[in-house]
Amino acid sequence: MPALAMRQHLWPVPPMGVLNKDRVRMWVRPSDIDINLHLNNARCLHMTDYARTHLLAWMGLLEPIVRARLKTIVGGVLRLTGRG
Repeated sequence: MPALAMRQHLWPVPPMGVLNKDRVRMWVRPSDIDINLHLNNARCLHMTDYARTHLLAWMGLLEPIVRARLKTIVGGVLRLTGRG
């Protein structure tokens, strides 16, 4: 998070509108895959944490959060399955 905050300070991303989509590209390494060829839970949470921080940067909230020494936390994780 500090590295992303520093990047945001040096090369700010343009502000994002309320209805815009945020897209973050990430690489999945072979060590991130479990025996069933699924992304393991720890790596999935790490990726969503980075994506959330990236979204805060786009919204212009990351720098004030870092400056105020606040921490962003996840209150819960919902497991989504393909079942209707």
